[in-house]
Amino acid sequence: KLFYQVGLSTTQHFPVKLQRSSWKYSSEFALAMKQRFVHSGKCTPEYHVAFVGGQNSVRGFPEGFFGRIHSVALGTLELRFPLHFLNLKDTDLEGFTFWDGFCAFDRVGSFSQGRGIGLRINKLFKLDVGIDASGVKRIHFGVIDP
Repeated sequence: KLFYQVGLSTTQHFPVKLQRSSWKYSSEFALAMKQRFVHSGKCTPEYHVAFVGGQNSVRGFPEGFFGRIHSVALGTLELRFPLHFLNLKDTDLEGFTFWDGFCAFDRVGSFSQGRGIGLRINKLFKLDVGIDASGVKRIHFGVIDP
């Protein structure tokens, strides 16, 4: 059976210079933005339809909390900063604060957001503490997509 799916994903990184900062690492801050839009036709098999909620979409919610959505826009905003002051040998640590949100176009009024803080270790693993829209905290741990 034929089906279609259209997607668009963009990622941007911007250096952030903190004004009037005496901290020597303030020039290493970065703002990262990621936007995704996916539309799946009605004949698209369920296993190809976007699964929303969790570490790879809207942190702070359980994996797949919002179910499968045929037409969705997702956005992520992160402020990233180095954690040099921990001075761990051979370990690259990066902290970040984040905001994730989504809007489902095939469900009226479907919008939600998560926010929180996180830690990246050697650009391989990440640990996020996300807070959902009602204030419930959830921990996500995983491998970073290259």
